[in-house]
Amino acid sequence: PNFVPMMKYAEVDTQDGTGLELKRIDVEIGGGDLTANEELQVEQDTAAGKISWFSPFLFKGYRLLWTTNVAEFTGRTLSEISILVWLYEATGDALALGWLGIITLCVQVPSIPIGGVLADEVDRRVLISTMQAAACATSTILGALCYFGDLRIPMAYLAVGVLQLTSQLENSARGALTASVVSDDVLPRAVSTNVVTDSLGEV
Repeated sequence: PNFVPMMKYAEVDTQDGTGLELKRIDVEIGGGDLTANEELQVEQDTAAGKISWFSPFLFKGYRLLWTTNVAEFTGRTLSEISILVWLYEATGDALALGWLGIITLCVQVPSIPIGGVLADEVDRRVLISTMQAAACATSTILGALCYFGDLRIPMAYLAVGVLQLTSQLENSARGALTASVVSDDVLPRAVSTNVVTDSLGEV
């Protein structure tokens, strides 16, 4: 199948038998993510030093990852805005909104390092899928409760905590996964594209 060579390092025995040395090896990645023309285009761009902003999107894995990034950010943001509006309409108290910031901080502080550990210890794809499923279920339940008039203030606070938790636990895995779906030459552009996308989304 088509592949893009990705440079990795491995410990191998030295020829004189004196010990181990680091040797650069080619690892096949992509598993057919690129067509022959796309692979040729990446190789030509790399040789000519013309890696463009579009280069990461030649990789199927990165296209899927970027799409899930946008979908996750959009869904989470809409859910949080909806909770803010509902909470203010239900209480009319700005202090009630302030508690959301405290809850967010209390969840983020421990979950960020935990997310980093999980990204190293478990399958990143499974971690991301699980966290997104939990966030989707939370938003769905919250919407149903609001529709039937059964939503209460503590439930809204709990939902915000869960959404923040799922987001932080998957962030490290999502960032680390980028390196496994593009070649080393394209990786800086892929990371920059992720940052620009997040920044535009926040604006």
